[in-house]
Amino acid sequence: MKKLLIVLALALLASCKCKQPADPQFTKEGALDGNWMLEYVSGGDISGLYPGNPPSLFIDLKQNRASGKNGCNNYSGPITVVGNKITFSQNMIVTKMACPGNSEKTFMDAIQKVDAYAIGTDGKLNLISGDIAIMRFVKN
Repeated sequence: MKKLLIVLALALLASCKCKQPADPQFTKEGALDGNWMLEYVSGGDISGLYPGNPPSLFIDLKQNRASGKNGCNNYSGPITVVGNKITFSQNMIVTKMACPGNSEKTFMDAIQKVDAYAIGTDGKLNLISGDIAIMRFVKN
């Protein structure tokens, strides 16, 4: 009888579908962490705005910070991420190197409008304003 109870207990444990917490690198939030390279920005042609030097975005969810290069200068600042909502601080720190053209302004204006994100099945990060993807990045 004891053997039968032990076998039943083991069978019950083996069939238990206990949920383990997902490894952060495989969750949507975990996938958001890391280095990204700009592929598309609303209001500009990437190859014309950033010839040979597309902007970058580094997201660190542990520190709740974003940083990178906006095509000319470095930037850094706090971010807020809740679910698929993301906002970038209006008070980003930006270095002040003189930059030709509108590339820096195009990038910084766009990132300030972002209020959500989505990571597509292709692994690309879409930054969204309202319901429109205004920036797209590829993982670097």
